[in-house]
Amino acid sequence: MLNSYKKPRNFRMLIISKHFITLLNFFCLLLMFAVFSYANEELDFLKIPAELDDDVSFWLRIYTELNSQEGLLHDSENLRIVYGKTSDAIREIESFRLKIAADLEALASTQDDSLLTKQQISLMDLWGRDTDRSEFRRAAKRIRWQKGQSDIFSAGLGESTKYQSHGLKITNQKSLPDNLLLIPHLESSFNTTAKSSANALGMWQFTKATGQEYMQIDDLIDERLDPYLSTRAGLSLLEDYYQTLNSWPLAITAYNHGITGIRSAVQQLNTTSISDIVRKYKGPRFGFASRNFFVQFLAVNYIIENLEKYFPNIIYLQEVPYEEYRADSFILIDDLAEKAKTKKDVLIELNPSFLNAIKTGLKEIPAGYLVKLPVGSIAAINQSRNLLSDTGRTQNKFDSTLLVPQYESESSFSKTEIDSSVESIDDWVDMTFLSKFESINNKAQAATIDKIELNNIEAGSLQNDQTNFSREISSGETPPVEMVQNNLQQSQPSQTNIFLTLYESDILEFFNFDINPEGTIELQPNETLSDIAYWLGVKTWDLRNLNNLSPFEKLGAGEIIDINVDSSILEFERKRLEHHSNFLRDFLDNYRVIGTTEHFLAVNDNLDELARNTYKTPMWLLAFYNPDTRLENTFRGQKIIFPIIEDA
Repeated sequence: MLNSYKKPRNFRMLIISKHFITLLNFFCLLLMFAVFSYANEELDFLKIPAELDDDVSFWLRIYTELNSQEGLLHDSENLRIVYGKTSDAIREIESFRLKIAADLEALASTQDDSLLTKQQISLMDLWGRDTDRSEFRRAAKRIRWQKGQSDIFSAGLGESTKYQSHGLKITNQKSLPDNLLLIPHLESSFNTTAKSSANALGMWQFTKATGQEYMQIDDLIDERLDPYLSTRAGLSLLEDYYQTLNSWPLAITAYNHGITGIRSAVQQLNTTSISDIVRKYKGPRFGFASRNFFVQFLAVNYIIENLEKYFPNIIYLQEVPYEEYRADSFILIDDLAEKAKTKKDVLIELNPSFLNAIKTGLKEIPAGYLVKLPVGSIAAINQSRNLLSDTGRTQNKFDSTLLVPQYESESSFSKTEIDSSVESIDDWVDMTFLSKFESINNKAQAATIDKIELNNIEAGSLQNDQTNFSREISSGETPPVEMVQNNLQQSQPSQTNIFLTLYESDILEFFNFDINPEGTIELQPNETLSDIAYWLGVKTWDLRNLNNLSPFEKLGAGEIIDINVDSSILEFERKRLEHHSNFLRDFLDNYRVIGTTEHFLAVNDNLDELARNTYKTPMWLLAFYNPDTRLENTFRGQKIIFPIIEDA
């Protein structure tokens, strides 16, 4: 009986084992298939679709043939149509554009080809003899100029190698395509201090609202300026978008346009084909930049694969080695430099995320922050153990052999979107900060401002001072931007805060910064929900819940939100004031207006897109030059004055 009992038991175990091995093999096959499929997808999304071949060819010319002092006039929707090359002189561009537009109008209205000029016949051949005549009239309103970038791209290639090994380490950790590391070529050409007119910042061009979901951005530290930290943030954002969209072409396009817009495109067209979306989607903010972002990515990838053909003599920069030290208590940068036996300037260069408050020693490096130090610095800090103890600091426990960045485990972030058009909507203002300088200068004409009280700005920490503007402004005259900028730049350090007081008493009266009795406020230009949350000392998510807002819902100027103020109202108002003052100063420090140009709106013109992509001007500045125009409600043929701005 025992033998007859054991035999079936052993037999059953054998059957179970065989089933287990079979099941294990099945899962192994599934895993291999998944890896193989992912590898194929990774290769497939880099192949240039036949439908986008002309578009990629256009951007190859922009990146490899033309420098930043020249460009191409072309059709904004059909990049196969290139009318010609010009310099970057505005008069030359506009003259050529008007001539092409006139010839296209002639093609649209002339039925007898014998009446056409040689240039007009050449245009017809460029488009194709079978082109519908009505298309020429539409094309006359779609002429666009694109600046060349070969010199900028070449410089970016040299810079990119400084961060290559760091980026590859992250893509390997996250199992992401290495090619995603090419995106800074599109965003900034690896310029770590790049700043757009929409206030996107750094190598990966994060806006503040999006950046705060992935990095530390506050009054002391802005990690968008750190190429290593922003690279991890950029890749994390792309990873989040891919998990939602399940397509790298769509995720990459969403990096520029925003994930909400791309999901709308997919739903509206019922397709995930990037070619179909580029050609057919007509979303309100899906303009030239968004349509071409993935096309540019493909062009850059093709250049990198054929680098010797296009850029054979690049001088590549070497990555700077460093080690990391976690500040276990608050410490001034001068004290840290002394303990690490290095120079303060070296620390600032290695830690570009430090803002002025830390760099000037007004504020300490926060406890727990991971600081980059020259190799060997941690050993020097360990040697000064006693000195650190005397000042209340504790010894850092990090291994001094750390020569490459080390990171903590991934944090979970809520997904948000990069959408420069939304930032422009947030930036909307009926008039402008600058228009109010007229009243400021008129007051200065009457009398010098004496002993301005600044206690409500810094609670007694600022000193009384006096100021006046040197130039008298007649009534009704608007002071030029250059004058305002010069007044700011020529002010003595002690007068810097005078501007803040004038901003509070004169400029801020233009805006509605009241907190209503029921605890609501009106969102003002250049404010985001994350800004309000930060000034209140609460989480953005809590503020969204309070106002029943979805994670992807964006708010613009004029929206009423409930802030449920439990903290100090005075502190909230101070931070809000400081934010707007810094914004205005920052613009005037970095840009200047050198002239204006008239633009008559065509049928397909998107004012926000024109301001952002063609004229590179923020919407609040556009409003300043069009004070009698409601920019949110424009019409065909309307004249808009665009300021021409350049780097200061």
